[in-house]
Amino acid sequence: MKRLFSLAYISTLISPLAIQANTSDLENQIKENHHLVVIQKLSSSGKSFVIRKGRADQVFVGQRSLFTTKNISLVARVVTANREFSQWIIEDEQAKVPFQTGEIVTISYSVERVWSEIPKLMTDKRYNQILALEEKQLRRKYNTTSDSRFQILGSKTQGLNESTSSSENNDGERSGMNFKLKYIAPISNSFRWELGFRYDSEILTLTNPDVEVESQRYLVTAGIQARFRRFWAANATPYVSLTLGTGKSQSQINDSVQSGSATLLPSLTLGVDFQMNKKTSVLAEISVESVNASESFSDGVEQTTNITSAMFSLGLEFQ
Repeated sequence: MKRLFSLAYISTLISPLAIQANTSDLENQIKENHHLVVIQKLSSSGKSFVIRKGRADQVFVGQRSLFTTKNISLVARVVTANREFSQWIIEDEQAKVPFQTGEIVTISYSVERVWSEIPKLMTDKRYNQILALEEKQLRRKYNTTSDSRFQILGSKTQGLNESTSSSENNDGERSGMNFKLKYIAPISNSFRWELGFRYDSEILTLTNPDVEVESQRYLVTAGIQARFRRFWAANATPYVSLTLGTGKSQSQINDSVQSGSATLLPSLTLGVDFQMNKKTSVLAEISVESVNASESFSDGVEQTTNITSAMFSLGLEFQ
């Protein structure tokens, strides 16, 4: 599910989470920094408001603080203050106060401290359990799955094992690269299916005799992907996928060209999705795969090659 927790929402969770936290220092800091207040009055211009907190509550003229509800956060500055009350003006000149008289909001005295508290909470075990539970409840409530997306990846391949029919010389090293374009769509909250196109370019270097074999493959692929629970601290989601493919293959040995069909049976991938924003993620993958290429020369001689390779891929996922 694509959902980032806003600063406003995190701020409303800070106080109850701190009570359950094991770190007493964090608990004390949060208690000191966060308070519930009632909006006493709004100005006719909609630019300022009054709360019942003044110098007795360590509120001073010029102070900047963060005011938060479950739906919005804004930064305001004190323009006047007496012992019991203070008047605040919002810093965004284009905005108006979104609160109503009598509404209860959270005030964080130090804006900078809020940002320093969030990373501490993101590494708290209890906090991560609450995030995971709430995401599960929201998915169930709204029947939400991830949107359809596209992936583009570039890969470095390294041959692990290879055998070729009607050839006694299987000693060599195969390496190359490939490029993949995929369309991803949800099946459920944990599973996605994929359709894609893939281009492979590889070179097999034989030692006896000393010769190079250049190969290209064009494959249409299909697969299924299982996604696991997100690591909130790193904003990353691990996944595993199984992919099959079929297409055309062509190899060139000196001046001889052989062509035919290729089959991907299968490719097993372990990856991590690092979400950058709501629409873009960075992907890192490690794969092990088996490719079967059945090719024939112009004189009709057929040759079958079975290749097992490892692959490391980097790419982007986007809408």
